[in-house]
Amino acid sequence: MSEIAFHRRFVHIGGYYPMSPADSHRRFQRELGRFCATWGLAGRTGPVREEAHAAHWTVDVEGAGWQGHVDHILVRWDDVINQDRSRSWLTRLGLAAVTFVDFVFSGAFFRYIAVSWRYALFFLYPFTLLALICSASFLGAWGLTKLAHISPTLPVALPLGAAIYGVALHQLGDKLMLDHLLDDWIYAMRVVRGGDAEVEARLDRLAAELTADERTELLIVGHSFGAVFGAELIARMLALRPDGPPVRFASVGSSILKIGLHRAARKLRATLTRLGASPRVIWCDFYALNDVMNFYPSEPMSTLRLPGAPARGINVRFRRTVHPDFYAKMERNFFRMHSQFISANDRRAPYDYFMLMCGPFALETLAASPEGAIPFIDENGALTAEGRTAMRRRAG
Repeated sequence: MSEIAFHRRFVHIGGYYPMSPADSHRRFQRELGRFCATWGLAGRTGPVREEAHAAHWTVDVEGAGWQGHVDHILVRWDDVINQDRSRSWLTRLGLAAVTFVDFVFSGAFFRYIAVSWRYALFFLYPFTLLALICSASFLGAWGLTKLAHISPTLPVALPLGAAIYGVALHQLGDKLMLDHLLDDWIYAMRVVRGGDAEVEARLDRLAAELTADERTELLIVGHSFGAVFGAELIARMLALRPDGPPVRFASVGSSILKIGLHRAARKLRATLTRLGASPRVIWCDFYALNDVMNFYPSEPMSTLRLPGAPARGINVRFRRTVHPDFYAKMERNFFRMHSQFISANDRRAPYDYFMLMCGPFALETLAASPEGAIPFIDENGALTAEGRTAMRRRAG
């Protein structure tokens, strides 16, 4: 067996989607297999160990002449999301109305239009669906009362329409992921207005654990809404220890601007300012044009006009990551497209989530290479001469 070339701690903070640690681990094992097949590598994972604030497992990956060991840490907030999912539709509708008014009258929606019109459409999507289902329900009820020659029409049509609306929401809400989308925006308002004390306590605990031993290379990846908490985690680490080794941060398909563009998000903007001022932080922001759930091509620091070093913005082309037939299917499902940021590729491409995690190259080295790891690993999984040089740049 070849000598271990590197040891990395990898922290993953997922988006607003309630996947349990066990399910996340099973998905990870499947995707690791795809990654290894794509790059000619061998890989295996250890068993999952669950704690209240995080889940842990190990990853070992080996190529011809090199090997790496990764301590994978999954930040837990699936229980928080599931608690939101358990609310009644009546409660959800009330909170959704407040959320819509908040984001529109705060000006956040209009800033979305200015920064990324596709994201503005994503904001409108669930509320538009609600309005369409509501209109269809009450128009249907009105039509039924007319056909049945029921008089007076309005007193009968209103409760009938409300009943049809309730049934339609229960029948269509899950299929259209309408409940999930509304809960996501409701949670965003919660974070903007007051934060989430439970999640923040978990970030406090993890920051203390990571800061206690900084001898191992650290990469933190925040996907979607998880990018917001990734920035918060790093700010906590900097508060505990301003000086120290690099903290690498990859925000992928980030929702940082979803929160940051709201005028009440002063806490997040202060957090980002702290990251921008620290020489410890190496931040790369990955975005994709054909993902409506991220802010292509807007880098957070410069977009919010914050002082400090901006993240390195990197455009991801998902068309290069998967076979054309699969891409055609993925293109019709914006949730699946958004998930490609954290899925394995079945084609070698400049962006590869698993290469960020399991490859022997530093985040900034991959970000600086126009072709990612493609020039660094040959068809048999061995390091090329350029790859050996790139691997040595990991130190520091």
